[in-house]
Amino acid sequence: MKESDFEFIDEMVSQLEGTIENLVQEERRLADKIGHARVEELKCYWHGELEPDEIEEFKGGLDYWDKLIIFTWSRLNRVHETRAMAGRAIMKNNQLKGK
Repeated sequence: MKESDFEFIDEMVSQLEGTIENLVQEERRLADKIGHARVEELKCYWHGELEPDEIEEFKGGLDYWDKLIIFTWSRLNRVHETRAMAGRAIMKNNQLKGK
């Protein structure tokens, strides 16, 4: 990996970590607004723990704040996945340099 590529990935990791921190704060803010019980229900939905017939009914009852926290979870997942890929690229590069 070229040094410029490594520097790009390193900068990207820093930005991703900042994004993760912001999203975690947003998740906490939304959870406080929504309430613990509703967040637990939303987590069951998010993790696919509802029965198929419950899903449609549940989706019909989602309000703005419910959708916003689900969107935040989705963004957090994508950012964590991207951060993990960048970390693997850095580790692979370090292994190649060590050989």
